[in-house]
Amino acid sequence: MQMSNSRALLDASALDQLRELDEDGAVLMEVVETFLRDAPKQVAAIQGAIINNDAKSLDRAAHTLKSTAATVGAMDLSAICKEVEQIGRSGQVEPARACVEKIESEFRSVDLALQAELSKLQKN
Repeated sequence: MQMSNSRALLDASALDQLRELDEDGAVLMEVVETFLRDAPKQVAAIQGAIINNDAKSLDRAAHTLKSTAATVGAMDLSAICKEVEQIGRSGQVEPARACVEKIESEFRSVDLALQAELSKLQKN
């Protein structure tokens, strides 16, 4: 994947804000690594909440993924999660089923883009 493609998936200003926190990029690297490690758990939690018809868990998992996605600049993923969060907050689960595939697909794309970003950071 070319960097221009990864940049389109990620809001450059969000990544730049993290870069500005230190000179060597350690904060950005830590945030990206943490997202890549923890986000799959949140995606799985969203899937589990839907399977178990658990609106409260759906709300919580979607909220967490929404926030962390926004932190790394994955604004489309964050927006989908916001929609799922609102569904869970309303006490419903079923309408969120239609969003799960979008979350999974968007996460796969974001994962690749962040891996490219991480590779770039590790070379510096």
